[in-house]
Amino acid sequence: MTTGIDNGRGTGRVRTTGGGAGPSRGLGPDAAAALARVLDTAPLLVLVTDADLRITWAAGEATGHPDARTLIGRSAGEAFGTDDPDHPCIAPLRIALGGEQARAQCRRPDGARLDQWTGPLRADGGEPGGAVALVLDVTDAERAGRRAEVAEEKFRRLVDNSPAVIDVRDADDRITQANPAFLRTFGVGLADVVGYRPRPDLPGADDSDVADLLDTGRRVRESGASRVWQGRIPHPDGHLVDLHGHVFALPTEDGGPGVGEVFVDVTALERARRELADSEQRFRALFNAADIGVLLLAPDARVVDANPAALRLTGRTPQQVRGQPIDIALTAADVERHDPLWAELVAGRRSRYDLTVTVRSAEGRQRPARLTVTLVRTREGAPALGLGLVAPLAADAETVTVPARSMPSAGEAAVLERLAAGASLQQIATDLGMSRRGVDYRITRLRHKLRADGPGGAPANSAALIARAYALGILHPAVWPPRVAEPQQPDERTEGAG
Repeated sequence: MTTGIDNGRGTGRVRTTGGGAGPSRGLGPDAAAALARVLDTAPLLVLVTDADLRITWAAGEATGHPDARTLIGRSAGEAFGTDDPDHPCIAPLRIALGGEQARAQCRRPDGARLDQWTGPLRADGGEPGGAVALVLDVTDAERAGRRAEVAEEKFRRLVDNSPAVIDVRDADDRITQANPAFLRTFGVGLADVVGYRPRPDLPGADDSDVADLLDTGRRVRESGASRVWQGRIPHPDGHLVDLHGHVFALPTEDGGPGVGEVFVDVTALERARRELADSEQRFRALFNAADIGVLLLAPDARVVDANPAALRLTGRTPQQVRGQPIDIALTAADVERHDPLWAELVAGRRSRYDLTVTVRSAEGRQRPARLTVTLVRTREGAPALGLGLVAPLAADAETVTVPARSMPSAGEAAVLERLAAGASLQQIATDLGMSRRGVDYRITRLRHKLRADGPGGAPANSAALIARAYALGILHPAVWPPRVAEPQQPDERTEGAG
């Protein structure tokens, strides 16, 4: 008899003989051999059934059936591992017996995922006499798809929950993606960001590095090599955000050259570094300008550094002093009294100590002095740095009398103490509840009282004013934080001074 496969466009004839059916009947020998090779090696299972859904011909391979020829003579239910006539793998064959094509996805009991096309197999009279099914095993593809989905979800969660500021820019430098940390850092919504192109001429961007960031992105797109970038980007509120991280090549969804950016917000760290540098600069200015000798000591009481006044007092150079014990310029009797006091200071049994010592210079000259030692500790309480103040004593007295007219008022004293501790003018104003104008007024009064102005009446800077206060004995040399040594006059009530 003659049968055919309905391919949706017409009827293709397939010759059969006796009790079997085969697609190579009626083909030339070369074409038949080629078709047989394709069907035997392709990851596609081809099944031909009769009207009772018994398999009359099979070729190809699929998971569970490495040799399709073993299925010939068995029922379709046996091939798909089910006796349920309504199973999703069997139902399309029944539909084909009704003369219609069917496309379905089903799962065998062993878990294999199948993509199946089924069509009717017609006899010479045109009536369906069986069915033909093309079955593709998509189990591995499905698993790969699920793995890709899981990987994508993991990546998305990682990006969304990362504290790093992450964004993607296209070839026109427009932002196409930004993670929640980016939105929080800049206080914007996703709709405000997507499609936005950073501009160097933004308000408040004068001191920013937007232009450098855009240029870095251009270089990365051209070279494909990632770059480290650190700079400041303006926030919509007007302040600058310090960022540090990497810019790397990242293709856009349409395959264009884009860049990805992963930054850490280091604004707080950079602010702390700047404040530390400012404090260090103020301390160094005071350290160098002070008329009183200052020694910085390591926890083992060795000298880390000495200011010019201390070097003049000892008659030594910085190289001769640094790394040496504090007793390099003391007598043996002074050393005997000093060492146990230092041990108690380091152990936390005392906060400071004072000694009247004899300072020996490199030339052998001796001079009486007051040595006051305090200790700076870390936040955990460990010894960090010792501070030794060496104040030379007059030959006939241990104190210096300060004229009453030079003593600061209560308000001036409060400003002077905080200035000597390294506070900024704005911090002093906030701490004392004054205006900046009030703080400036009291500093001007202090310069006149202490006669701290420079040659030609040039206004003294803060370091010179503080050094003058120590030299006159107004600031106590043995106390930290700084304190005025004598009682103060009542503060002036000056209108507009804060």
